[in-house]
Amino acid sequence: MCYKIIQYVEYRCSHQYPTREQIVDCNSRNCRLSSLHRSDAHDCPSICRQE
Repeated sequence: MCYKIIQYVEYRCSHQYPTREQIVDCNSRNCRLSSLHRSDAHDCPSICRQE
């Protein structure tokens, strides 16, 4: 499953500010977020991972 790595800066007051975001692709045809997601007609909500 695809996921994001997010880097934050955290201040003394505990406030966090995102500084960098990287998407890690799982390269799966059955993952909705993947760059290799199926392009043919299919029932995506039933077959593919959505998160």
